[in-house]
Amino acid sequence: FLDVALFRANEGQLTATTCSSHALLACWLDIKHQSQLLLQVLQEEKNDSNAKLECESFCRQCLETAMDAMERLSTDKLAQAANLSDPFESISATAGGHNNNNLLSGIGIQGVSSGILESKDDIGRRFPTQKRQDCWESPRLHCPDYVWAEDSYQACQRWLRNLCKHPFYVKDKDAFNALTPNLHHGHNNHGTSYSNKNNEPLHPPSERQASILIQLIQDDLPLRLLQFRQAMSAEEVVTKRLYLVKCEYRGPFRHFLEAHLSFLEAPSMDVVDYFLDGECESYDSEVQEEQLQDLLETPELVEMLTLEKDCEQFELDLGKALFPFSELARTLGHKKARIKAVPGVVEEDEVAELQETVRRLKCILCRKSGPETSTGIRPILVDLQSVRRDDEVLESFDDSTSIKENVADFLSQLECLSTLLKTRNAFRTRKGNHVIEFSASVIKGCTEEFDPELLECQLLDWFDMVERQHELSHGQKYIVSDIREVETKMGIADASDESLDVAKDNLEYMADDRQLRLGILQDLVEELCLREMNLHILINDPDPDPEETLILKETSAVGFLGVPLQLAGEALPVG
Repeated sequence: FLDVALFRANEGQLTATTCSSHALLACWLDIKHQSQLLLQVLQEEKNDSNAKLECESFCRQCLETAMDAMERLSTDKLAQAANLSDPFESISATAGGHNNNNLLSGIGIQGVSSGILESKDDIGRRFPTQKRQDCWESPRLHCPDYVWAEDSYQACQRWLRNLCKHPFYVKDKDAFNALTPNLHHGHNNHGTSYSNKNNEPLHPPSERQASILIQLIQDDLPLRLLQFRQAMSAEEVVTKRLYLVKCEYRGPFRHFLEAHLSFLEAPSMDVVDYFLDGECESYDSEVQEEQLQDLLETPELVEMLTLEKDCEQFELDLGKALFPFSELARTLGHKKARIKAVPGVVEEDEVAELQETVRRLKCILCRKSGPETSTGIRPILVDLQSVRRDDEVLESFDDSTSIKENVADFLSQLECLSTLLKTRNAFRTRKGNHVIEFSASVIKGCTEEFDPELLECQLLDWFDMVERQHELSHGQKYIVSDIREVETKMGIADASDESLDVAKDNLEYMADDRQLRLGILQDLVEELCLREMNLHILINDPDPDPEETLILKETSAVGFLGVPLQLAGEALPVG
């Protein structure tokens, strides 16, 4: 609320920043849309020329970069220091570029177990990256400031340099420059076309779309960045002052929340006084132990924990079964090989879908996590639930199909890969080679040890257990707080009188410190709002009830760049 009011009060002094940032965001949206359009055209082509492979790789990098840029532009960097989870987590692994080979290196068969256990939140999607109960402040940008502008500009410059280093852009920039004058005059230039070093040109539809993408990166994006930089310089005094004002009311707010959460996590003062005043004759430790044991042996809780353990074991078994296929996909990526149409195994119209499955298999069980890469297999499990990916161009699973049908389609594609591995000349590299050497463990894991029937049963059982867990969790929302309350009483009952006196003094100090911070926050925010926004703000004391969890509520404010993102169908940060 305060960020929105602050922006409205200074909106007239931020005209250049507002216009240039919206223009920069529109350019990145155009790059994303054009990359998706070019990928669709390339996937409709039947040939696998070197020029097509380089162009497809360039499109993927443009697509990833555009999504990173939109996420960075729409997120407030100040929220990174306040929230319990990192709003930049999904793009931190790729801040230096998208050609990091460490992200796509295999985790190794010995690391499958640890990788899966560490990948509970890696789902291969960017949003949502945060839970509302982890947000003290909305990561959605509502008021631009100098630190946000400087960080966004430097990140966009770095990403632009990485795009300009791609082999497709370097080789075809001169061809575009020769082609552009004729395109502007409405003539066809049959002598100039996009090609690689082996003089394999792109098809005319792909060539037209590639020329538009090259123009966006070569001409439009640098111009928008220059305009954004000039706007930053022109309004530098205003944006720096806004940053200081935002920090001025964020500091006391964060300090109060720290004291408030510490007070909620501490034992209740009434419980300590109950044992200090000698009124605990009626307290029976055996009754409390029985009550705790009854809570721990709640049938629903026991079933949930058993299901969690079984799900973890199933996930480990699934990871070991899919690991050879992920290594197969990484080998094909390392050799820059493509799947060929093989009569009786893979038809011509099935190659694109199978190639997309290979690309997704390459991104699981990796050493490091990224926007798409994961140390586990959760991205594949989410795919089977028909949840679209951020950069999805070709739909692997229809939204109308059931999980069982998606699992059957996925296993049929794995069977095709297993058959292709035993077929001669089933793959083709850029150099024209058809024979690719795979490790013995990959061949054995994809052929002899591959059991599609067992894998299907494990996948379906895993989904059934997860669904059952969700059903049980709705009726057990307060069991954790109940167990914690009983354990706290048992711990206080065993404490000495001296320890109870110290505990009471600490609780009184925490309560006084909380009230002191609340008073500072109220006075500062009231004075600041009158000074900067001409608003009279009253801050109420939140209920110090441990049952009441602070959760970031949904608001109608879409943010500084929320309207164009909503019109483009993009997801917004939590807010």
